[in-house]
Amino acid sequence: MISERNLKILIFIIALLFIILFYIFIARPKLNYQTINSWQTLDNCSAKNTVINNSESKVSKQEQIFESEATVQIIEVFPVHIMGEVKQPGVYQVDSTMIVQDAIELAGGLTSEADLLLINLANQIQPHQKIYIPCFNDDKLEKVQSENNPVHIFNQNNNPDSALKVDLNTADLNELQTLNGIGPSKAQAIIEYRAKNGSFLKIEDLMQVPGIKEGSFEKIRDKIIVNNHD
Repeated sequence: MISERNLKILIFIIALLFIILFYIFIARPKLNYQTINSWQTLDNCSAKNTVINNSESKVSKQEQIFESEATVQIIEVFPVHIMGEVKQPGVYQVDSTMIVQDAIELAGGLTSEADLLLINLANQIQPHQKIYIPCFNDDKLEKVQSENNPVHIFNQNNNPDSALKVDLNTADLNELQTLNGIGPSKAQAIIEYRAKNGSFLKIEDLMQVPGIKEGSFEKIRDKIIVNNHD
């Protein structure tokens, strides 16, 4: 017969074995499975964050490319004719970022007789423009004072009837805007038409410029001329 003391010891050992077997075959695999799932979840989150970061990086790079393309300036190259009191008069290739001062430097600079009183050296050069630098007491230059900028008009034919008139073939943006009803947009349209189609042959050709109809033309017909500068 097993004594009561030995029976308690046997029951304790059996219970201990049961606990150990439960931990080895049931509890431990379950814990390992949960741990593996936790690691996989963390890995998936890390992978998702990596994908998101890469996507954001790509979007950021694309935005930088778009911004760079938006800031690219198209520079147009065209000829201008500079004459008068410059050391080397002639036709020079310039670009749309240059001003009158740059054209003068290309022509070797000014002579000692150059009169810059009414010449705006900061004016932007227009395509196929003629730039005339007068000398002191030059009778070929008709001087006109506008509201904002002094305007100079080169009267090549020295015709008294053309005094104080704007030459459609040489006038720059500021000069054209001295005409009644010609604002910045129409003045730019005249210059673009002239660059594309060449010099105006007669003042009536002005009505071929988009935005300038017969009514607008009649208001300024007595204020414009067309001299052949070719």
